[in-house]
Amino acid sequence: MPTSSSQTAWITIAFVALIVLRFLFRELRERRVRTRTIFLIPVIIGGLAIWFAYLTATLAPSALPSLPIAVAAALVVGGGLGLAIAHFTTVRTGPPGFIYLRGSWITVAIWVGALLLRMVGRYVVTGSATGMAGRVTAAGSAGGLSPDYWLLNTALFVLLAGAALVVRLRVLAVARTLPPETVTTA
Repeated sequence: MPTSSSQTAWITIAFVALIVLRFLFRELRERRVRTRTIFLIPVIIGGLAIWFAYLTATLAPSALPSLPIAVAAALVVGGGLGLAIAHFTTVRTGPPGFIYLRGSWITVAIWVGALLLRMVGRYVVTGSATGMAGRVTAAGSAGGLSPDYWLLNTALFVLLAGAALVVRLRVLAVARTLPPETVTTA
């Protein structure tokens, strides 16, 4: 019979595989994007980042001194990732109000690298690739999870929001410089 930790490891592997497949599907095909709603995803992810920051502050107050440092580091790394992803994204203008985007194998590698960065961070902080080590067992303490869990997830959502925002800003800037129906990289 499988142990709880081996089940957790398999669930983590399956989750990572689904995320990688999603990146492959999304980045390697051209997708039409409405310029009017291009910032919807960064706003949603930013809202989640704010929510996780609030949860970190309320459920894991011991992580509060590290929270501004984690948020600042995540913004810097997210901004860098966003610039790199935008650089390797092909932009094509379309009908008014639309642009076409296509990532590349490099953008897939950057997103997967960001995911691996999160997993490495979890391993370094908790001592477990699945993040289950360091669980707080006292009832009501940190929502049943370690303060590191809350801090790392807050940083992840801040990183994703920063990367998504920078990608969209850069893509729009490039699209505005292109004549209609032009292809280039951001």
